[in-house]
Amino acid sequence: MSSSGLQRRRAAHATNHEDDDYTTSPNSALTSPSTAPGTPAIGSFGSDDRNGDSHRIAVDPKDLEDDEYKYMPKLTLMEEVLLLGLKDRQGYLSFWNDNISYTLRGCIIMELAFRDRIAMVKDPQRRQFALADRYIEVINEKLTGEVLLDEALKMMKASEKMSVASWIDLMSGETWNVMKIGYQLKQVRERLAKGLVDKGILRTEKRNFLLFDMATHPVSDTTVKEEIIKRVCTVLISRTNPANIDAQSSTPNFYFRTISMICASYAANVLENALAVLNHEMREKAYTKVDELLNDFSQWPLAGSGAKVEYSKSKETSLEVVAAVLNVFTKMDSIVRQRIGLATMTTLFDSYIEDTDLDESLEDENNRISLLDLIDTLSVSLDTVTDQLHQTPSKVVTKSNEWRHKTTEAWQTQRQTLEKRRQKLQRQLDAAITQLSHKVNSDSKLVQLRDKISFLTGVGNTCVTPLVAAHFPEWFPLYYTLQATYLIIVRFFVYKSKGWHYFVFDLCYYVNLLTIIFLYITPWSRTLFIVLYCLTHGPLTWAIVTWRNSLVFHSLDKVTSVFIHIMPPLVLYTIRWTWTPIVARDEQFPALEGLDRLETGYTMMVSIIFYCFWQGLYYVFIMKQRREKVESGSRATSYAWLLNSPGASKSVIAKAANVFGPRYKLYVFMGLQLAYTCLSILPCALYFRYFWLNTVFLWGVFGVSVWNGASYYIEVFSRRYVAELDKLKETAQKVEMQAEATSKEAEEKLKTS
Repeated sequence: MSSSGLQRRRAAHATNHEDDDYTTSPNSALTSPSTAPGTPAIGSFGSDDRNGDSHRIAVDPKDLEDDEYKYMPKLTLMEEVLLLGLKDRQGYLSFWNDNISYTLRGCIIMELAFRDRIAMVKDPQRRQFALADRYIEVINEKLTGEVLLDEALKMMKASEKMSVASWIDLMSGETWNVMKIGYQLKQVRERLAKGLVDKGILRTEKRNFLLFDMATHPVSDTTVKEEIIKRVCTVLISRTNPANIDAQSSTPNFYFRTISMICASYAANVLENALAVLNHEMREKAYTKVDELLNDFSQWPLAGSGAKVEYSKSKETSLEVVAAVLNVFTKMDSIVRQRIGLATMTTLFDSYIEDTDLDESLEDENNRISLLDLIDTLSVSLDTVTDQLHQTPSKVVTKSNEWRHKTTEAWQTQRQTLEKRRQKLQRQLDAAITQLSHKVNSDSKLVQLRDKISFLTGVGNTCVTPLVAAHFPEWFPLYYTLQATYLIIVRFFVYKSKGWHYFVFDLCYYVNLLTIIFLYITPWSRTLFIVLYCLTHGPLTWAIVTWRNSLVFHSLDKVTSVFIHIMPPLVLYTIRWTWTPIVARDEQFPALEGLDRLETGYTMMVSIIFYCFWQGLYYVFIMKQRREKVESGSRATSYAWLLNSPGASKSVIAKAANVFGPRYKLYVFMGLQLAYTCLSILPCALYFRYFWLNTVFLWGVFGVSVWNGASYYIEVFSRRYVAELDKLKETAQKVEMQAEATSKEAEEKLKTS
């Protein structure tokens, strides 16, 4: 992917994706040069502007003039899957369903394939690769009239060829490549729901959830959903002939399309809504059947029941794309977990049946064989064994000679092979020892040089920061922003590789983000300034003391920790006290105009509201939705670090959190954190009023970080640094000794043999 990936975005939308009402202006329509007569011009979100209705983002195919659309179904695969997942009366999806978003992106690719817009690249060598890793290409640029389909189609046309799995990942936003973030299709579920509203199947209602108004989409036309459920049950619980189902609809490949919808619903964890009308036994049969269908239709050529499906030879590469998407679905966690559970139950059941059948067959056999028959059978068997024993000695001698001859030849061959391997291993060990010795010497020098450069940069930054704050305060916000952007992004990727990236959802990063928003987006917001001043001079600054942040210049991680806690309050300190003239400051930040002191009550209220908003999001998205990952230890959080890490049980915080037992320690910890935040915010009004007090406070906290850094250098680093260098040299010596021992052992074995 070239660096122009961020500029490309998606050709189908030039306006902001985050608009909730999805409105576009008539002048924003983009008409593709390849648009055929009768194809609607697609605006920012593919809206149909021919009738002047810029709010409409989906249309019934039968309302379009082109003959092609007469054979298209009323609902796309994405809409059918979403409709199965929606609650009829409430109008929203299950809050815990985290599979449907990924599945809907796969449905977009399948829908484009069914409409003959994309296909597998016709390369004979493609079969050397796994089905999901084969490249796809656009074979027809004609727009479909569906917003999401046209966005994806234009994006695929403007990009280089990629595999099915890559496209699903990119459109889902599951990539850490910043150059490919622009490929994500945003707000897919919301836009599909609005499309179903346009088609008269859903309606829009406003509902209040806690403090927020939320748009829901209850089902208004239940007959459409009932028809989908009937079609699903017919395929899964009855013996159906693909040709008969295809004959029931004018839509091409209707049976294949139905199977794809069922498998996608299975992967999205919404199929159970369609099977709720069945009893327990029928549901189990249905799940077994859909698992078989997914297995048959997720390979190419199709296998099992899929081999009976008839399709045109010209559509083979397009339908191969559909099979590739289903192949991707088979690797989803939801499918794997269900298959493991089903396989376990089936194995246990089969084992029980086999044991039962064996017992019954033995009982029947005993009832049928008489005593005389049994004696006669044993007599014949005894005679046969006696004859075989007489013939055995000569056969044993012959076989023994043959075996000895073959063993001698094999041993000679093996000995020659071992000798060659020993010589080769000796050469490799000699080369490895030489290379490792060179690497140890060079690595020691490289580590020393890297640490010297890091130390020089850290000290320089510490000297430059107060200079900029005192003499060039108007440049200090930009100075802070550039460093924050670089350090936080680097930390995210470093922590991601270690499974620590949940730390970036802590309060300190939330406050840093709000600080940048205030500096460049809402400098007029007095409320946000007050909140930031209190949070930065309160819990953020005091975290240096409680978390023992250390100013260790050669460690990027420790420098970043000090930076994200000390720089935001220093930015607001600069704006409050050192920015002159005041008129220029008030023009840049209107929020400070006439603000000479803070009211303690109002300050505390708005600060706690912003804090509780962050705490609520953190609780829902980290402590609840990712609870299994956190408790298993695969993801680290500040909560787990303080309460569950080795030695944490002896800390005052851990003891206080466990006052009411392990069951309530999370909630007690959140209460303690709220109390800590309130206490640290209380003196902020005095900091804002008195320059000398604000200055002494920040210098004092900074001095604590310097003291912690000095302790680290004297007590920890000096010993560890020398130990690491010695360890590298010891490793080289051990490898050399092991190589010599291995060589001697191999020589002794050869002499013995």
